[in-house]
Amino acid sequence: SIAKVPERLSSVAPIDLSHAIERPLRLGFAKGRWRINDRVFAMGETPIEVARNSVETWLIRNYFNSMPHAMHLHGFNFEVLERQTSPDPIAALKVDDRGRLATDLGRKDTVLVWPGESVKIALDFTCPFPGEQTYVFHCHNLEHEDAGMMLGVKLA
Repeated sequence: SIAKVPERLSSVAPIDLSHAIERPLRLGFAKGRWRINDRVFAMGETPIEVARNSVETWLIRNYFNSMPHAMHLHGFNFEVLERQTSPDPIAALKVDDRGRLATDLGRKDTVLVWPGESVKIALDFTCPFPGEQTYVFHCHNLEHEDAGMMLGVKLA
């Protein structure tokens, strides 16, 4: 007999946002370098510091005259909460009243942020490993990452 595929394979509880803090992140280009919050990657620097077991929302804003950026965080997954000011062809693909796309549903480690768009994500920084940890947040477009669009993230 042929097995029936269940309608839902699993469910994951949403991240509790009741104590979340919001962190703004701006994506841009200046002086020949791709940047996050006007910074370029520097080995050993961790301009993003988060508290262990904290919850944050990150509002990632991409400039209108920019390019799409596939923003990726090492070590943690996140939920896409909403998209704002999406380009018309992207906004036409939304599946809910928060502007999210079908590809935004479920837990992610990468989100595509279009020119002129803002994407809000929720992150739970619960970590089972002892001590201070360092991760990176970067654009998955290799040329952008290599040109500086990456920042260290310290979990303390």
